[in-house]
Amino acid sequence: VSCGKVNESDVDIRIVDPSDCGELPHGCIGEIWIASPSKTKGYWNNQEQTQHIFHGRIKYIYSQSMTGEVTPKEYLRTGDLGFIWHNELYFVSRMKDLIVVHGRNVIPDDVELVISQSHKQIRTGCVAAFQTEEDVMCAVAEVRSGSMEESQIEEVKQAVLSNMRKHNISLHALQLIKPRTIPKTTSGKVRRGECRQRFLDGALDAVCGSTASLYSSETHHLDVEALSKSSFVEAR
Repeated sequence: VSCGKVNESDVDIRIVDPSDCGELPHGCIGEIWIASPSKTKGYWNNQEQTQHIFHGRIKYIYSQSMTGEVTPKEYLRTGDLGFIWHNELYFVSRMKDLIVVHGRNVIPDDVELVISQSHKQIRTGCVAAFQTEEDVMCAVAEVRSGSMEESQIEEVKQAVLSNMRKHNISLHALQLIKPRTIPKTTSGKVRRGECRQRFLDGALDAVCGSTASLYSSETHHLDVEALSKSSFVEAR
């Protein structure tokens, strides 16, 4: 969904490759950088972060003062990934949530959508995908029933596995958790970071037998000692 038209007022929005600070062409995903008279000056008593976040400079982009002085134009690095298409801005994800698996950048929102559409037992908007270690992506998903038979868990697992393969997504493990237990913000957004930590700590309210290793033979080994051994089911 478009966030609206870009650069129609005094707000200058650019899509930038954060690795080399070069502007990307329309249609390419990169970090959203913004320059505007309303941009704040920075963080209180944090000069290092202020310099990095609020004074981003794009290659070959300059501004001219009223006195005619030409200097590099400075932008706010939003930390958001997005792209511009037909002069409209599209938000993709937060950079800190980006998952890297075998050199491939994976948007967690896309993985979460694929999982939520895999089976009717999975609650929409109640899935979190995250990286636990190098090249290892895991996910947790709320189900509609807090009590499930092993056959039902297997059905959900196989449905997710099938859908993941259709989209060429390598998911290492999926944990099904009870209804209304996934960590969320007050505005209803899933807290991916907290989900990740609680998954690793074995602190989520899991449906018994629901931690399924979906790609155990194709991915790195995931240390699941913190999880209940009775709730670990190997993929067949």
